Amino acid sequence: MRQKMGPAHWAGFVLILIWCLLPVAWIVSLSFKSIAETTVGSPQFLPKDATWDNYKTLLDYDNPAGHDFLLALRNSFGISIIEAHHSASARFFGCASGLMSPSSLPKKTYSARSSPISSA
Repeated sequence: MRQKMGPAHWAGFVLILIWCLLPVAWIVSLSFKSIAETTVGSPQFLPKDATWDNYKTLLDYDNPAGHDFLLALRNSFGISIIEAHHSASARFFGCASGLMSPSSLPKKTYSARSSPISSA
């Protein structure tokens, strides 16, 4: 029977969720700051002047950094499509569906006298 989660479990779940998502939120916040704002003084979570310049630079194909990023993004997308296709076709044709699982292989039992390990 499934037990209900009490308040302590929910509190722990929320703390772990915050612990995991806070770095992602920090990186997103940094992406909207200017270079000068990221390097000056003590860090602040929210940018003073939010800017889209970092995204414009990153998605500009004529910029070397943008060109490299878009090329890497294209390669990653292509590999993920190929792997998804291979996974789906392997599942469809039975390679990953348990046809070669250990339970379907022939079994041989050994008695103590005929064990291949015994040296008698």
